[in-house]
Amino acid sequence: ETCKLRTLIHQSPPILIIHLKRFKYEDKYLVKLEHHIKFDFELNLSEYATGSKISNYELFAVTCHMGSGTQGHYVSYVMRQHPIDNTILWVLYDDD
Repeated sequence: ETCKLRTLIHQSPPILIIHLKRFKYEDKYLVKLEHHIKFDFELNLSEYATGSKISNYELFAVTCHMGSGTQGHYVSYVMRQHPIDNTILWVLYDDD
């Protein structure tokens, strides 16, 4: 008989953070996974929610690792609204 495991969200947080594992060990070395990940700007988790709480999320920031499995630097892209013409911009935040 086949078993299935299902995880449900009882209470949705106001901000949802998703961390994707982007490194793996090959032999004794940490290797960065370089394949492209496609994602939408909106995420609806209603099929995983048990209550009637809002479970829709809009992407507003992404943190990226620049470098290899053994060294690198993190930067963030944050969606901002331009103060003059209200267009949407993705701003790079980098402390390097």
